[in-house]
Amino acid sequence: MNNLSTIYKFLAKCFTYPEKDFIEQINDDSLWLDLMNTIKTNNLPIVNTLEVFAEAVDKVQEEDLERLAVENTRLFINGYPKIVVSPYADKYLDLEPENSKATMEMVFATSGLKVNETWKDRPDHFLLALEFVAFGLDQDKQELVEDFMAKFGLKWLIAVFTNVMDNTEVEYYYVLAKLAKEWMQTEEAKYKA
Repeated sequence: MNNLSTIYKFLAKCFTYPEKDFIEQINDDSLWLDLMNTIKTNNLPIVNTLEVFAEAVDKVQEEDLERLAVENTRLFINGYPKIVVSPYADKYLDLEPENSKATMEMVFATSGLKVNETWKDRPDHFLLALEFVAFGLDQDKQELVEDFMAKFGLKWLIAVFTNVMDNTEVEYYYVLAKLAKEWMQTEEAKYKA
C-alpha cells in the first residue's frame, strides 16, 4: 500500500457532501495521524496549509453542518442559476459530457473497476478521480496512476480546486481547496506528460 493514497482519501472525504456524522469523520484522530505521518515521512511541502485547514476544521461545530451542506450544494450540486463549480471532467477537459462519462468509465474498466451502483452521480466527478488515484496507489498500479494524472487528473483537479477557491463563501472549503491545489501542484512534476 502506498501511503500517499492517504492524502487522496482524505481530500475525497473532506469534499464529500456533509452528512450527519461528517464532523466526527473529519475530526477522526487516526485520520489526522495517518495524514501527518504521510506528510512528514515524505517531507511534503503542504504541512503549513494542512495546519491552517486543521484550524478551520476545529472551528466547525455541529451547528455549522447545515452551512457546510448549503455551501457544498451551492458549489457542486445546484447553485442558482447554475452549478458554481462543476465537479465534472467535461468542463475542464474540453469533452462533451457523454464523452467525458464514457472516458472515465473506460479508464475505470481498464483498471478492473466499475462505478459502484450506489454512486448517484456521473462517473466523471472529481471525488471519483481522487478515490481512483488512491485505489491505484494502494494497489501499486503506479503506471495507471501516472497515465491518469498526466492525461486527465492534474488539469481537471487543479482547475476544480482553483474554482472552489475563487468561488466559495466558507473558510472550510477555501482552505481545503487551497490544500488540495497545493498537493496537486506538488504532484504535478511527477505526473506531467
